[in-house]
Amino acid sequence: MTIKKLLMIGAVCSMLFIPLVPAGQDFSGANQSNDPCYKIKQMKKFIMESADYRKTFGSRDPAYIQCYPLTIDILWSLTDTEHTNTGTDEITITLEEQYPASLMLHYGWFDGLQKKKLEQYEIWGPEPCNAPCPGRVATELTVMGEIVCCLDSPYCRKKQKFYLTNEMFIALPADSESQYAQLRFQGRPGEQSEGKVNSSRLAINKTAVPKGFCRGDPFNYKLQFGPMGADFPAQRIMHCQGAPTAEEIMEGLRVGELKKVYKFSAQDTASSRPGLVYAHALQGTTTVTIAFAPFVEERWRVTVDGWQVDKSNPPIQYQEKDGIKKELPIWVEIGHSLIGEFVVRKSKSVWTYKSGSVTKYTGWTKLFFTGTDLYKCETVPCPGLESEGSYNGLPIDGQVTDHSVQLKWPQPRDWAKVCVFCKPLKSFLKKIPYRLEFGGESLFILISKEVLPLTNGYTRTGKAQEWLKYKITLTKIK
Repeated sequence: MTIKKLLMIGAVCSMLFIPLVPAGQDFSGANQSNDPCYKIKQMKKFIMESADYRKTFGSRDPAYIQCYPLTIDILWSLTDTEHTNTGTDEITITLEEQYPASLMLHYGWFDGLQKKKLEQYEIWGPEPCNAPCPGRVATELTVMGEIVCCLDSPYCRKKQKFYLTNEMFIALPADSESQYAQLRFQGRPGEQSEGKVNSSRLAINKTAVPKGFCRGDPFNYKLQFGPMGADFPAQRIMHCQGAPTAEEIMEGLRVGELKKVYKFSAQDTASSRPGLVYAHALQGTTTVTIAFAPFVEERWRVTVDGWQVDKSNPPIQYQEKDGIKKELPIWVEIGHSLIGEFVVRKSKSVWTYKSGSVTKYTGWTKLFFTGTDLYKCETVPCPGLESEGSYNGLPIDGQVTDHSVQLKWPQPRDWAKVCVFCKPLKSFLKKIPYRLEFGGESLFILISKEVLPLTNGYTRTGKAQEWLKYKITLTKIK
């Protein structure tokens, strides 16, 4: 091959890795296309239409450039904390994003356009996209936490705590000016890969926040790969290592999927004057799943019926008029009914767990106590504990192995406990009330250990001796 041919081909190939549109190419039809490889095909068309290429190779396809459609799934799971003189704001965010992408493989130096070795890979998502393109990204957002606001700023003598809900935030993958949710990885065999992963912008839903709500700035999260730089938690910019290598990409192409989990944790502080308190901490994980073949998804419903009896508390002790000490046994039966839904998916022959959440929880209690002539006992809400309704909507983590699933149910925030209040009815009991707590998270720990075959109608029963029993049923929805 002549030096002229090599220079011509090298020039054409090198421009493929420039993130801007090369001169003479028109990508305006990208947003109307459903082909993630649209831009790569346009580039190859541009190469084939060049005079030098036609003269050298005629109408042959430039096979040293290959493109594969991908599906990118990003799961952000993080806690964003800010300490100031006003108080502590803490937000826990679970954000899942999914969008189409393209994988370009560039093979080089070659003879007669026959590929010999991989020179470089590049992944772009979402594609096809002439940014911004909001319709390419599907999102699911869960937000919990609390913030403290000054109702009489700047003096801040009157503060109010606001609890955060999903309705207060909106995930915006893009707007009329910018593309926020995006991923780019590129690398060469044997070398460190580089790239970036950006989340959707989390904006405040002004129609859903109460009066006095002080969180107003939108923000999004960014992971950067390559030469390690300084982390900026307050700007939501973090640096990570471990971008997919070219070798991992080729292996993922063979088996159908590549998953990478990135952990991050950093804190920064600033003080411009004495007495000013400020610290911003950001920690969590970002799970990047790259599917090299179309997904096949299955949605399942899981129901759990649990029963437990708690006799662990000591009896109520009291003293009769004649000074004789006696005891009154007291215990509680607790029922739990949980319903959740989750999605598993297959790429080629590999099944993985996508996502899940609690759709409904209900509970019941039954109090056993015989000394009703001495005390009036009843179950009451535990002071300072959240209601059982707060469990609904929480994410269920999971793992699929050999087409069986293990579901990690969220542990209850003490609301699974039952509080009992006993009011003395006799004067000689000195009017001293009794407060007792029953129950706990035992059921949720046990069912999270179960490995369940993904079979429609499958039922599993289990117990912990005779004080806790449960039944789990799986139903395939679609």
